[in-house]
Amino acid sequence: MRITSSHSKRLKHACSKKIHAMVYTDKKTADAHDYMYDKTLYQWVLTRPFQPFITHPSVTRLKDISLSAIPTRYKHEHHNRRMDSRFIHSIGVMHLAGLLSDQEELKAHYEPLSIAGLYHDSGSPPFSHAAEPFMQKMLGIEHDEHARRWLEDVEDLLEMYGTSVSEVHDFVSGRDTLGNVIAGTLDMDNLDNSLRYGACLGVLREGIYDPRFIAKNIVLKNNKPFFKNGLEHQLKKWDVCRQEVYNEVYSTSNLFPSALLTKALSTLYEHGELLEEFFDLTETRATAYLTCHPKTKRILGLLEKRVKPRNTFTFDFEHPVGPTEVNTLEQSMCDALNIREENMFGTYIHSNRNKIVHIPFEDGSLHKPLTQLPVNRIILYTTQQHTRII
Repeated sequence: MRITSSHSKRLKHACSKKIHAMVYTDKKTADAHDYMYDKTLYQWVLTRPFQPFITHPSVTRLKDISLSAIPTRYKHEHHNRRMDSRFIHSIGVMHLAGLLSDQEELKAHYEPLSIAGLYHDSGSPPFSHAAEPFMQKMLGIEHDEHARRWLEDVEDLLEMYGTSVSEVHDFVSGRDTLGNVIAGTLDMDNLDNSLRYGACLGVLREGIYDPRFIAKNIVLKNNKPFFKNGLEHQLKKWDVCRQEVYNEVYSTSNLFPSALLTKALSTLYEHGELLEEFFDLTETRATAYLTCHPKTKRILGLLEKRVKPRNTFTFDFEHPVGPTEVNTLEQSMCDALNIREENMFGTYIHSNRNKIVHIPFEDGSLHKPLTQLPVNRIILYTTQQHTRII
């Protein structure tokens, strides 16, 4: 049975809102870490069945990987609370996958789906999306593919749970027929991520949508997932939540620290000093490396001082953009404005205008997201006043 805070007023009063993501010890069994209170879901989450994975270094590493691309130490002052780690987020996704698997037709998938939820972000590099383009260049894979490396570390455990590296990784990467519930547009990952991110940013009101209710209303027919008819209202609430999060995450003020990190990583990459081992580090160790490296310590100093940009320039494109286009545009703007390259910092946004929700309703229709990311965009920031007018 899953224990919620509503089951015991005494338990709720003593624990539920005092410590974020604290661990509960069951006095009857004296087993620690049986349950964890999740402040975003406002619920005690049963973790005991998967403790061997949760306590394994392949997962505990995520305690030091922020849900944001920007480490918590550089967070904005107006953020509501400390940004959750990808560890806490992964526990939440595991929990939602478990609720999904409670249905009779999905019970056979309980172990692999829950473990896939727990490991879906295990391949995330430090600084997450800021570092992933460099991981793609150097390793040729994205974070969901990199998760296989960590799953292989627990291959024996997976066999004990009646599953395998390949089966779990197929869920993580979306290759399995059921993969859309873990690696789709509206999946267990996004159901948890949008609400959790928004709560940490302080841009959402409580209870805007219930990810648990949505997870419980996904059914399996012919081995394919469907949303139950009548769920449209909850999905629209998720849309509203996601739009609020997008507005903050992709604001020019929020992306400036990400641009600084991108510049630091790009500098090391261009000089051949960004090592493959970097992508397996925690953010504490990665930050220490960048802070101590002579080529990037100045940039990390700007982050520590929370320096604000003097000027911001945005450029929209019809085609996708990436680090190469950012570097080219940085150089052009430095020449045009007579600014040193070390004082120009860029980042980019990918449009999702063509994205759809892959899980259909029972009647075969698809929910079309109301929210859209902006067009493909490059944002440039300067920390030096330019001397030319263009």
